[in-house]
Amino acid sequence: MKKKRRWEQIDQKLAPDHGYRAKPGSKVFVVDRGAVRFDLPGEWIVTPKDTSCVLETPEKDCMLEISHFTLPPIDRSRLELTKLLQGATKIGGHDTAAEQIIHIRREEMEIAWAEHTYIDPSENREAILRTCIACGLTVHILISYAFWPECRERFHEIWEEILSTLQLGNYFADPRVGPRLQ
Repeated sequence: MKKKRRWEQIDQKLAPDHGYRAKPGSKVFVVDRGAVRFDLPGEWIVTPKDTSCVLETPEKDCMLEISHFTLPPIDRSRLELTKLLQGATKIGGHDTAAEQIIHIRREEMEIAWAEHTYIDPSENREAILRTCIACGLTVHILISYAFWPECRERFHEIWEEILSTLQLGNYFADPRVGPRLQ
């Protein structure tokens, strides 16, 4: 029996009055009718996998992989993102101290991320990996973001743009329209 893909890329023409907005040179990345949304550089390539989606530069010098989970609304007051992120990075072979974790709190979302270096097995050279967990009311995501050290400044700016434009759980009945302009 063939395994059904959870992620499927569908390119659709946007409605004339769509409400998506991104700065020039960027595009809007939307998952599951708005479960996840953020801006990324327009030239990045999006490739769906079985349980995640990979976004990368044409030069393959930066790669972002994202998985999302939809849950019923929960009380997150006792959810410790620091411990969740420490567990996720430990699975990846990194011990992350609480003081290495960057927290961002927004009205409907909490974000925690940390950075490590590792040896890329295919290139046999040092790379940087950022691991991020973000939790909204009903959507949680896990992001892995890897790039070469000499590209740090460029990809840090993109990372900040991704996190600043990140939205979770803003669903749209018609993904071609997105948020309606008033």
